[in-house]
Amino acid sequence: MANRVRVPASVAGSGSSSVSTARARVRAAIRLVEAAAGDADLGSVTPSAIAASIRSARLALSPDEGPSAGEASRLLREALDSVEDGLPPDVTQALLDRAARLLR
Repeated sequence: MANRVRVPASVAGSGSSSVSTARARVRAAIRLVEAAAGDADLGSVTPSAIAASIRSARLALSPDEGPSAGEASRLLREALDSVEDGLPPDVTQALLDRAARLLR
């Protein structure tokens, strides 16, 4: 049986590609929420667009990424629920911000 060496994330680089992808998609969702909260042209920033962005970020996470990814996925689900329930954008943004911090 071959020896397996585990390389710490700090040595290996910025983490897995699924976490990097999810992090980028969470940032994109945050930008959409900020635009909606800032009374941007609301025709271009719909709740459906925000929800799709959040779903995309959540789908990018692999269950094998560890506890931080699991918690981030839970927060993304809550953010999606907040959009679907019509809660204010600041609620959604707070959840997305927390998920982004976990994915650093």
